[in-house]
Amino acid sequence: MPIKGLTDTVAPRFPRLGKLRKGAEKPEQGNKPGADLDYFRFDGEPDVTAAFISAYGREPRALAVYLPFAAPDECFQAWKEQWSAGGLVHRCDGQTMTIWRTPAGTYSREPKPCAGGCDEVARLEVVLPEMIRAGHVGYVTLETHGLNDMLGIQATLLAAYVARKDLRGIEFVLRRVEREISTPGQNGQRVRRTKWIVELAPAPRWAQ
Repeated sequence: MPIKGLTDTVAPRFPRLGKLRKGAEKPEQGNKPGADLDYFRFDGEPDVTAAFISAYGREPRALAVYLPFAAPDECFQAWKEQWSAGGLVHRCDGQTMTIWRTPAGTYSREPKPCAGGCDEVARLEVVLPEMIRAGHVGYVTLETHGLNDMLGIQATLLAAYVARKDLRGIEFVLRRVEREISTPGQNGQRVRRTKWIVELAPAPRWAQ
């Protein structure tokens, strides 16, 4: 029997094995983010990281993945968030905060207008079959702040869901690809730059 207000609120999910990151580790000094990479960097416990490197190498650009849930919004969530050294300050949909830290240091889920100071972030939950074969069962989270990544991943998930009504069991390829994209420049002007973005696509054999 579940404990009221405790175990009865737990959502079904396996453990998180680690994160796939687009950038290098942050420098030891300063608050600048790590340099952008052209491959996926795995961030997890040492034994899990070692299993990932053994299966995929240190600098994989493409990974065969499966999705753990049926619907796009269960596998992929995009928010605007503000973080500080003390953790999450608030999370919102661009207008309304869904969770926010109170002056007492606790969190409230009472809807409240966004206080600003937040940035876009999206997280895609995937299953890596080679990690399961290595004895590590769980989800791996791709985290991205790139708008092009977010729009492309969402479009792919919606297309696959419309075709099948269930994302589970579809083999996808998650990869880093070089694309020329529009980015902010000086004086409010947009400029074209070449960036390594994240692309999600169904595996060719499934599409066929």
